Amino acid sequence: MQFTYKEMIIKHVMHDEYMIARRILTEVIIRVSHKRNMHYPLIAKAIGYIDQNYNRKIKLSEVAEHVGFSKEYMCRIFKDNMGLVYNDYLNFVRAGKAEQMLLQTDMTVKSISEKVGLEDPGYFSKIFKRFNGCTPNEFRKNFEK
Repeated sequence: MQFTYKEMIIKHVMHDEYMIARRILTEVIIRVSHKRNMHYPLIAKAIGYIDQNYNRKIKLSEVAEHVGFSKEYMCRIFKDNMGLVYNDYLNFVRAGKAEQMLLQTDMTVKSISEKVGLEDPGYFSKIFKRFNGCTPNEFRKNFEK
């Protein structure tokens, strides 16, 4: 499929605007967390750890150990500060990384699911759809138009 120069520019701008909106949403979540609680530095450390390790199986207990909390306490303060349970945030990050790969590569959905730490492409598609309202293939096709 050949794109005109104008179509390629429009596609690129739409992708950039989408990624900016996604980054803003993440930043808002983090800033609201900071204003609500003194645990912000530890939550930020947990978020950084998740962002660096999303591409493999990563359990809450591992993140909790990294920041020096018990699993139970980490679960509670994460939800209280982020407004999301740990697994939802982890899958939010994975969906965001998958979006980038869907738009910037020609990798298969199966390959992308493995790259973001989800071995089952069916489960990956379900998670992706929950955050984006469409399957990975539909997402890619919508931006290819």
